[in-house]
Amino acid sequence: MGPIVFYSLLPDAVVSAIWIETQLACYTLKVPSAQYRRHYCHLYLPVRVAQIIITSANSFPGQTYEEFLHSFLGSVDNIIGRPFEENDIYLAVCVFDYY
Repeated sequence: MGPIVFYSLLPDAVVSAIWIETQLACYTLKVPSAQYRRHYCHLYLPVRVAQIIITSANSFPGQTYEEFLHSFLGSVDNIIGRPFEENDIYLAVCVFDYY
């Protein structure tokens, strides 16, 4: 693969992905290997939650926080392998601060 020269986490994308660019090519990281799963999920979780928040706000602008929370807490992400928790929302703050 070669050294990473750029990576991108797109919080406003509909499809969740982490993009890696090397000197040779661009790659989309969709599913982590078992060896790197812990590291991948550490980057992926806040970005994925930010994507869900942005998509929900765009799709349902009048939705209350309680309504959002009800649907959010009932969903499971296959990459993370567990249901979302309210604390995950607070992890997404760093993504919004970055962008």
